Amino acid sequence: MNSPTSPFSIPPDACDCHVHVFLPEQFPYAASRSYTPPAATIGELLELRRRLGTGRTVLVQPSCYGTDNAAMLAALAALGTDAARGIAVVDPASISDEALRQFHDSGVRGLRLNLRVQPEDAGGLDRIVRLCRQSSDRIRPLGWHLQLHLDAALLARLASTLEALNVPLVLDHFGGGASAVDLVSDLLLAGNTWVKLSAPYRVSTQPEYADLARATQRYLSLASEKLLWASDWPHTGGNGVRNADSQAIEPFRREDALQALARLARWAGDSARLHAILVDNPAQLYGFQPSTASSKGVLS
Repeated sequence: MNSPTSPFSIPPDACDCHVHVFLPEQFPYAASRSYTPPAATIGELLELRRRLGTGRTVLVQPSCYGTDNAAMLAALAALGTDAARGIAVVDPASISDEALRQFHDSGVRGLRLNLRVQPEDAGGLDRIVRLCRQSSDRIRPLGWHLQLHLDAALLARLASTLEALNVPLVLDHFGGGASAVDLVSDLLLAGNTWVKLSAPYRVSTQPEYADLARATQRYLSLASEKLLWASDWPHTGGNGVRNADSQAIEPFRREDALQALARLARWAGDSARLHAILVDNPAQLYGFQPSTASSKGVLS
């Protein structure tokens, strides 16, 4: 195993598994949104890929667009399905099978439930359980996965439901943080759950994210083949302070995605694990072609 300060090569087929685009001039935000981000363009995303040395991208539908996936699909078309995949947000009760098939043909491979913006008190836990079950029923024939953004407390309440869904699950942002490490570990061992090592600033306030470093080491020891990495670009959240006025433009957080990638390399500990997290695991989950490219770029 290399030391934490050893250099790591970043393969060109490395995948950033969670980014957003915001194109309000071409695609207006939903009227009922909870925040209003500035633009984050396809060109800026391409510049991020160049700077990080990543060649593959997963575009995730952000909540400010609701169930209108047009901006995400436009970016997916621009990037091409050889190098990009999409995660959609839909109403599982109303979307047609044909629309889902069209999404699949466009490169969509998952459905996201942002349970941070669909809180329990907006209908209770029973409503969320029904939503999870209905969503999984709709995506199972397509071979998609269900991506969940939720906190550790809700994850604990949903655990038995999630284990019975019979579709792959992806937990955003360390599964809600280090307080969920035991539960996330159990889900990883069950074999149907993937964990996204992304946006540590959303779930930890410890120096150097020490709690998440410990959680990551545990996950690596249990199921390194089920871990993914993502920058969470362009880092919504107004530097931790959300506007009371949801229509006011909220600045992006100031986060260094290159530093986050270097942190992953230190946590991974060796190049084989890093390659699995950045290349092999996302290729399996999102259906990219196996990588034949040589390494490119070095992080230290």
